[in-house]
Amino acid sequence: MRSASEAVAAGAPSAKISTSCIDRMGAIFVVIYKCENGAKRKIYTTDQRNLFRKYPDRRSKAMAEITAIVRQEMGK
Repeated sequence: MRSASEAVAAGAPSAKISTSCIDRMGAIFVVIYKCENGAKRKIYTTDQRNLFRKYPDRRSKAMAEITAIVRQEMGK
């Protein structure tokens, strides 16, 4: 969760970030929502493995995607 939180903060430094872990039958996904005016909308999903430090290529790609989508969403 730390990598995803860092990527969100890079895209939106003033964003309020909260995390929770949900394990669905062994598969763990990172889901990023944009919450605005009481509404919650999913803007990004990835397998948690894509953010593991032991997979540096996957991690840097996923973090760049998260930062880009958050910047895009904050510009709306």
